[in-house]
Amino acid sequence: MVKYEDKIFTENVAFTDNDFFKMFSFEILKGNKESFLLDPSEIVITESIAQKYFGSTDALNKVFSIDIRGGKDFVVAGVVADPPANSSLDFQMLISQVNRRYYERNMTEWRNFSTPTFVQLNAGTSRTQLMTNLRSIRDKLMKEDMEESKKQYDIPDDVIQFEFRATNLLDIHLHKEVNWHKVSDQQYSLILGGLAILIIIIASINYISLALTTSAARRKEVGVRKSIGASKTQLAYQFTFESLLIAVVSMIFGIILMLIFLPNFNEFTSKSIEVTHISLLELMGVAFLLASLIGLVAGSYTSFD
Repeated sequence: MVKYEDKIFTENVAFTDNDFFKMFSFEILKGNKESFLLDPSEIVITESIAQKYFGSTDALNKVFSIDIRGGKDFVVAGVVADPPANSSLDFQMLISQVNRRYYERNMTEWRNFSTPTFVQLNAGTSRTQLMTNLRSIRDKLMKEDMEESKKQYDIPDDVIQFEFRATNLLDIHLHKEVNWHKVSDQQYSLILGGLAILIIIIASINYISLALTTSAARRKEVGVRKSIGASKTQLAYQFTFESLLIAVVSMIFGIILMLIFLPNFNEFTSKSIEVTHISLLELMGVAFLLASLIGLVAGSYTSFD
């Protein structure tokens, strides 16, 4: 429960520390990120939260009362831009992890694994080196606990009791085994991708079928042109070019419609799909190849009949 004057709402409050804003590049709108959360009584909020509670009034140094550990006041030290909708790091309010329940006790217990931790490696350091060092720390600091558990539960010597795991930040979103609140399953992406390919195949088959159907109506035209001296090569070039032209023009219209309706699609689905200049060039390249292939197939029947 979060309270400011007469406004009371239920909000998602996340715990982190000062290094969060040194590691990640979220846009800072107000405040000094170097000092964020150094004081346990400070809070950093997003732009939408600032608008929700304070409107056009400056949010800095305003005081929230949060129902945590018996209730505590937090002073707004900074305002940051809302994380993108597709980010695995989504938050509204950030306070120091020092305020977590049982924080002092947990900091002294090596058996406590309730805190997912982001680690930024130095240049030239590999994840393999990190895991090797973590195993050394485990063997050194948890040796007594592991020996005790081994005796108590009759655990064989070749069984690993505790193992640290590290996942690349870019791999979090599609690894369902990662213990993180915003994780998807790669199978969903494969299913959606498969449906997209199936739609393209069906549309391509429909277009080719239409091309074959209309080609029958042009048999007289082909016969007349042959009778006045048109060669088979000329006819092949003509019909293939017509089919290619229709396919490419359709592709251009499709991309234009995509760019027009993408903002509405993002709003409807709560997504934040963006088309950059580089991705647009890649998309146009793939679409052009696909349109060319479909155009060639659609025009081939009439061309060589």
